[in-house]
Amino acid sequence: MMINNNNTTLEMCVGNVTYDRLFHISNSIWHVVGFFGVLFGIPGHILQIIISLNKTSRKEPTSLYSIAISVVETVFLLGLFWLWCVNMSLIKTDPREVLSCGIFYNIIVGSGSLSHLYLASLSIDRSIIILDPTRYRLIVTRSHVILRIVLITFIITLLLIPHHFYFHYVPRVTIFLCDFNPSLYYRRIRIWTFIHAILLVGIPSLIVCICSAILLHNRSLSFNQPKFCPTAEWNPYGITFANETTLGEDTTSLFINTNNTVYSVNNDKKQILMWINNSINPNKNISANFVDSASIFVTNNGDIYYDNGYENSRVDKWISNTDTFVNVMNVNSSCFGIFIDINDTLYCSMNDDHKVIKRWLNDSEMISTTAAGTGTRGSASNELNCPTGIFVDLNFDLYVADRDNDRIQLVKFEELNGTTIVGKGSSNNIILLSRPSGIVLDADKYLFIVDQYNHRIIRSRSNDIRCIIGCYGKGSQSHQLSYPVTLSFDSYGNIFIIDSSNYRIQKFDFLLNSCDNSSSVQSVYSSVLTENHPTYSPTGCDLQNYYYEAIQMNVNESGYYSLISNSTIDTFGYMYGGNFYPSGPSINLISKSDNRSGEHQFQMRPFLRSTTANILVVTTDSANVTGTFSIIVSGFNNVTFKRLKILERRGRHERKNVLIKT
Repeated sequence: MMINNNNTTLEMCVGNVTYDRLFHISNSIWHVVGFFGVLFGIPGHILQIIISLNKTSRKEPTSLYSIAISVVETVFLLGLFWLWCVNMSLIKTDPREVLSCGIFYNIIVGSGSLSHLYLASLSIDRSIIILDPTRYRLIVTRSHVILRIVLITFIITLLLIPHHFYFHYVPRVTIFLCDFNPSLYYRRIRIWTFIHAILLVGIPSLIVCICSAILLHNRSLSFNQPKFCPTAEWNPYGITFANETTLGEDTTSLFINTNNTVYSVNNDKKQILMWINNSINPNKNISANFVDSASIFVTNNGDIYYDNGYENSRVDKWISNTDTFVNVMNVNSSCFGIFIDINDTLYCSMNDDHKVIKRWLNDSEMISTTAAGTGTRGSASNELNCPTGIFVDLNFDLYVADRDNDRIQLVKFEELNGTTIVGKGSSNNIILLSRPSGIVLDADKYLFIVDQYNHRIIRSRSNDIRCIIGCYGKGSQSHQLSYPVTLSFDSYGNIFIIDSSNYRIQKFDFLLNSCDNSSSVQSVYSSVLTENHPTYSPTGCDLQNYYYEAIQMNVNESGYYSLISNSTIDTFGYMYGGNFYPSGPSINLISKSDNRSGEHQFQMRPFLRSTTANILVVTTDSANVTGTFSIIVSGFNNVTFKRLKILERRGRHERKNVLIKT
């Protein structure tokens, strides 16, 4: 067959198959595929739009991508359906003739290109939650997604404008969209087509492949391991996620998967509880035959492994696909910690037997071996004393909360002797632990330790060890814990904690602005303590002859702020959340600081809330001392100050804080 077009001759050799036969086959395929593509494609995309607009999906900004993809692909299918109807002689109005070939080509190719680029942008945003989960909510917002969609649409529109002049309508072209304009220079067309393919097909495809590889690689973990900056901080005031009504009185189990489904156990009702899709209440309960289950672990396929060792001496698995239960490990006592590593090895921390055992789940024989401990209570490097929480990293190194030894042990892969990395006996013992019960690692191997009998959460790595939650002592207030047991991260870096003696799960939000050190605003308050100031006893026990000044600090945005005093006298600082009562100086006390920052100075880093009164009380180290002082506050936002006059009528049990303008 010979084709002559624009003085260019092309000879095609098709062997024994004629061109007409190939054309007939292609035309038949087009008839079938075009019909079924439209038949299922358009309703499918309309259904996807409806799903993306429901109440649950709307909370996720990336749902806008799904809507945009469905819209442009529906346009693409409608255009093909119109062309298919013309080809099948169902209608005579050809869109290439009505709209012009260039416009129709741009609609078909443009909608396909837009869909591809929207998918690439969606893949990037989904990868951000893996690569930088702590800033995900800051980067992937609804306004940012809309901006990306608008920008992509604008760029594609500009790139497709030249195509309007490249094509013209030729009635003989039935399968293909259009024919090239014979007046064009074909080399330029080929170059532009090549650039078009690279920009709109090649690069987006590469992005989708890379992002998919990142997602597949990280989906091997069923739990969240966020990556935090060194200065990461959490709101010390928690939100009660679940209370005693939901959990019962003896809950120690908690797990959160990468989809942010929360799992816990109600031992009173013998139920496994699941909170799916940010539900306020459990929207799935699984009844199981267990007694006082102490721990839980969930794999990527939704199978739930839970402790059933107290009376039944085993670890059981609930299989999600079949809704059945099987025994996966035989144990001698309760597993206070359950963990499954990336090699499908199941670990059980047996508190009463003072050791951690493990079993490879792919082995047909149910044989367990010792991973740490000897089975005898002790404090030697190869011994444990009532181990509880455990964690296994990607190198198969085992971390153990060695509770009654007040330490965290690291047991290297294929070793039995451990190294104390935090707590009693460690080479870096700058913080004391009391009955640590839980251990979790983030992406950078920072340790998050549940310091149970100190009622707090510790973040630790090398010389950076500090309290992050529950740092103000035992209690039931929102900023306090009482014998916490275990913790788990969601994908955003928020921390969930089983607060056992308060019979609740507390959620502490990760502060995005804690990683932004680009700017710091400084505010200064200056005053003079005189003999006209009121007096009180800072401890409630001393004589009430310490001059003080109460200052209300107002902020527009809640967060941590650094306070340091500058004075000619030896000052003390006390921070209160809410009202300050001179006759009860321990009421509402959040933090206090003496002259640790240098001679006569104090410093502290309290969490100031925008919705609650933050009251700083400045007093002195000794009684009857007066003098000047300044308070320098640094943070990411401005702080305003108001001096308070405290009126306290004890007889009628009435106390009041009054603002005095300064």
